[in-house]
Amino acid sequence: MKRKSFVYTAVKVMLLGTPEDQLKNTNEEDKEKTQPAIVTVTTTDDDPTHLPEAAPSVDGSSDSGDDREGTLSNGNKEPSPWQPKDEEESLPWQPKDEEEAALAWQTRDDEEETQAVAASPDGRFLKFNIEIGRGSFKSVYRGLDTETTVEVAWCELQTHRLSKLERQRFREEVEMLKGLQHPNIVRFFDSWKSTVQGHKCTVLVTELMTSGTLKTYLRRFRQMKLKLLQRWSLQILKGLQFLHSRSPPIIHRDLKCDNVFITGPSASVKIGDLGLATLKKASFAKSVIGTPEFMAPEMYEEKYDEGVDVYAFGMCILEMATSEYPYAECWNAALIYRKVTNVHGSGPVGPPLLPGEPRRPRGAG
Repeated sequence: MKRKSFVYTAVKVMLLGTPEDQLKNTNEEDKEKTQPAIVTVTTTDDDPTHLPEAAPSVDGSSDSGDDREGTLSNGNKEPSPWQPKDEEESLPWQPKDEEEAALAWQTRDDEEETQAVAASPDGRFLKFNIEIGRGSFKSVYRGLDTETTVEVAWCELQTHRLSKLERQRFREEVEMLKGLQHPNIVRFFDSWKSTVQGHKCTVLVTELMTSGTLKTYLRRFRQMKLKLLQRWSLQILKGLQFLHSRSPPIIHRDLKCDNVFITGPSASVKIGDLGLATLKKASFAKSVIGTPEFMAPEMYEEKYDEGVDVYAFGMCILEMATSEYPYAECWNAALIYRKVTNVHGSGPVGPPLLPGEPRRPRGAG
């Protein structure tokens, strides 16, 4: 009888486990009943071992990766958070979220911007629809020199807005620019006449300066170290010496920190924006053109020489040292003119020229 009871007990343990195992299995079964079903597998009568190609997960998405749209509990597809603007603008693939869609459209826009929209008459220079600057008479775009594969600045000057005298000055300036090559002068490559949106214009292709100007540098850092000031000042002087040593001398007439550009690779400076520069001829040297804060007294008298650029260079030094515009205390050009032309008057007022110096009092020359 005891042997029979032992056999029954052994068989029961083999089938159901020990009482501890039974209790553990019971707890696990209860736990599984409270958990949601993760995967539902259906079988067919013909093939009980057949499984679906991709089992849906809890959120209704597919592991196959082919279908990027979710599925709702009622079997309907969940609408995508991104919808194309129209059928013509739809992407070749369906983004899975708004962020991916925005990135896709940005990539598409970037590809369109890298397509050339114009070319020079000889096909050497290409224009891209990326505007990098704009002025009262000009628009500047990114371009490419196909011979050197170097980026250039494609400048469209609206000559139809210029007066006859300005057009004459500009034509001579273009001829003058073609012969300028100096490490501290923004290089000029080519020019030609063109038509943009029905308006006649002249296209200038120059060296592309992407590191900003002295003006933007001063806005960003406020103070310039003495060694850097000395180095850049020397480079500006070298550029001016080159301009003034031409025959006839070339007068910039609008030299200021806004027109001195910083090169990225070497961190050197170059004089640019020669839109107001011209040859030293009597017919042009009698016109008052420039920025009042940087204009020498003789410019108001409408008779001057290349010395006006040296005066403007001094104003650049003042702005580089103080991070303030010359004559900032004057609120209009008339007051600046009165101070500049008054020989016995005071010079521009500003903070200390160099760190550690006392502030210059108002009225100090």
